[in-house]
Amino acid sequence: YGGVGKTRFATEIFRQIASDYDGGAAFVSVASVTSAAEVLTTVAVTLEIAQAHGRSALDALCTVIGDRRVLLILDNLEQVLDVAEEIAALASRCPSLQVIATSRAPLKIGAESEFELPPLELPAPDARTPEALIQFPSIALFVERAARVRPGFALTADNASAITEICRRLDGLPLALELAASRARILD
Repeated sequence: YGGVGKTRFATEIFRQIASDYDGGAAFVSVASVTSAAEVLTTVAVTLEIAQAHGRSALDALCTVIGDRRVLLILDNLEQVLDVAEEIAALASRCPSLQVIATSRAPLKIGAESEFELPPLELPAPDARTPEALIQFPSIALFVERAARVRPGFALTADNASAITEICRRLDGLPLALELAASRARILD
């Protein structure tokens, strides 16, 4: 899904586990990359790995990473899925490298494990009070984002059913909830 929060999820994973990798860790957004040929070059630039004349980005990365325990998070790969073969080659040549890739589609490489990120949980039908509703991630995100644009905004008994309905209609998709919440600046 687009807007389900893949980047936010990957950023949080990076924040929580990057320090566990003694060989280093890098979060690389490839959202602005338009061809598969540029992906590993972008990774090399992010890792500050110089490419010697006549050496590919793959070779440069493999030389520097080698057997070190490294985490590489590649965000937004959906527009350059053709890079899958190079990522597979990098992972096979660097046995302690762990790659996490976000994409709307799988890379379809041998060692890949897919994790489909679901939308945020919606309120249970019996949840009606603000105290019960705020426990649901979709409601909490909406309220948090609305409070950023409208100081003092809070979930109340008066607005609880409207906020719940917004979250349900937007299927708990984080991006949609954030966009809707931004309208709290001008709408009740």
